[in-house]
Amino acid sequence: MNHGTGRNEACPCGSGKKYKKCCLNAALMTSDFAWRKLRQMAGVIMDEHLIPYVMKNLPKEMVEPLKNSFLRICQKQ
Repeated sequence: MNHGTGRNEACPCGSGKKYKKCCLNAALMTSDFAWRKLRQMAGVIMDEHLIPYVMKNLPKEMVEPLKNSFLRICQKQ
């Protein structure tokens, strides 16, 4: 699928339909799925690797301020 195809151009799949009436939705759903999967993997990395590493290797007096800072940033978004 050519991501440079305009909505009103002929679909690159060769159907003869406009891209917006043919393959555009499938392309959008694929990219949306990829984004959700990436976010899910980022969560797993944080939960299973980064947080345990920080808890094990940093002094507790450093972890608490970092955690509070992180939570403040998350609340803003």
